[in-house]
Amino acid sequence: MIKTFLLILENIYKTDFITIIIVGGISSWITVLLKSKFDNLREMERKLNDKRWQIYIKVLEPYFILFSDIKGKGSDKAIEKINTPEYRQSSFELNIFGSDNVVRANNKLYQFLYNNKDLNKKNYVVKLFGKLILEVRRSIGDKQTKLNEIEMLEAMIKDIKLYQNMNP
Repeated sequence: MIKTFLLILENIYKTDFITIIIVGGISSWITVLLKSKFDNLREMERKLNDKRWQIYIKVLEPYFILFSDIKGKGSDKAIEKINTPEYRQSSFELNIFGSDNVVRANNKLYQFLYNNKDLNKKNYVVKLFGKLILEVRRSIGDKQTKLNEIEMLEAMIKDIKLYQNMNP
């Protein structure tokens, strides 16, 4: 009887050992597979962010020209830049690769500037530009930023506080 019991225990031990090896092998394989997928996803996300950043800089260039103008020729230079095939290409790429909020903010600013060439509502233009910059910041990675549209422009526009409490 003891021999039979020992034989049963030995068979259970062998079976458990084989089961442990199989389960360990399968779990190791699954871990490697999941890590590989996760690393690939992370790399694709990094590449997308790099692509977005390049597009955002190209699309923002006319606005930088417009808002950094000292001599009053910025709007002409910005429109000239916007009318180039390269800018149109960048704008198209923005619609494909940009985040939804960046595309919306860019569209609002573009449409406002197109429909209000005299810029008589400067406070609204400034807030729209600040919103665009803020959405770019969020899209690139700082989704929880506490900054607002005006704070995004404080380093670029010296009299920005004039626009802070004005309504469009």
